[in-house]
Amino acid sequence: KSGSAWMRFLNQTVEGLAVRSANSVWVDEETEVRETYLDQVSKELYAEVFHARLSSQETMDKVNAWVSERTNGMIPAFRTEPYEEEVRLAILNALYLEARWAEPFKAQLTQEETFHAPDGDVRTLFLRDFMGNRDYVQDAGTEGILLPYQNSSLAFLALRATDGRTPQELLADLSFEKLQALVDSAERTLMDFSMPKLAVEYRQDLREVFWELGLR
Repeated sequence: KSGSAWMRFLNQTVEGLAVRSANSVWVDEETEVRETYLDQVSKELYAEVFHARLSSQETMDKVNAWVSERTNGMIPAFRTEPYEEEVRLAILNALYLEARWAEPFKAQLTQEETFHAPDGDVRTLFLRDFMGNRDYVQDAGTEGILLPYQNSSLAFLALRATDGRTPQELLADLSFEKLQALVDSAERTLMDFSMPKLAVEYRQDLREVFWELGLR
């Protein structure tokens, strides 16, 4: 998709679904960046451009306020310390998704069960659908369920290995083609399904990713 079409897809609000994406470029006040670059990220990615002293606490407060606003308060503090003196440019993206299941789980079926985590068993709440028609996916060694969100082409895909692989090994084996094949295999099936409620946090240093893309 083109940048503008992709950004429209990532910024939509309908009943049961809110998706918002925001981009920004923070340029240190002592650094000159080519205007052609700033124009391009502004027009193609709808990025906001800020000029400020990145190593100041005042700027860090503004960065945190920007992230908090764009994530509806879900990430109230992106950083606790200002950027180091040598940082000349910061690229920020915030993605916010609030969605309801197309086929909600019944609250009265939610109950505490045992989740077999890598570090040991954990007692936690499980969502459950008893003998319900759901979109079942499978291939050799993998099975799962496709849970669509309301009024959208977006869905949550839950997978598990059936051949003894760990979750990490399953993820390492997943290519785009395998993932697409799993989604395409979805078939309405009468099933008893349960899944633990979960919260996920993710942090990734993108420097090597950018270096591989040619940004140094």
